[in-house]
Amino acid sequence: MKCLARNKILNATWWKTNSNKLALIALETQTFSAFIKKISFSLNIVKTAQIQELNQKYRNLNKSTDVLSFPSLENFDLPFPELELGDIIICLDKLKEQAIEYNHSLEREAAFLFVHGFLHLIGHDHQTKKQAAAMFDLQAKILNKAGFPR
Repeated sequence: MKCLARNKILNATWWKTNSNKLALIALETQTFSAFIKKISFSLNIVKTAQIQELNQKYRNLNKSTDVLSFPSLENFDLPFPELELGDIIICLDKLKEQAIEYNHSLEREAAFLFVHGFLHLIGHDHQTKKQAAAMFDLQAKILNKAGFPR
């Protein structure tokens, strides 16, 4: 995992340890995980202006957001022993705001945003009510198993 987390609130060690743990738990929920020997992804922690710029450039939405995911692959054939999943970008300012808004610790909110972004990398979405219900249920299960309950 490539991690560009340079903040004093949750240091790089916290991000590396917990993002890897959460990614492994998330992958355990997927039927294809047995075929993959190695995965990689990048995690970037950015400020509001940076995520707003990316959201405008790639989604044509001129506003900030809390997390963006850029999957490397749309579909892939198995077996696929090594897989580059893509990029997750988390906005530190939104993380802090939402931790306060939802009365979560910074660690819990960071874990939530990571899991949300990671699930997008492995093909989950929330465009419909059914998709959203399934994705948010899976997020809760992963977070609970990892020790980040709501």
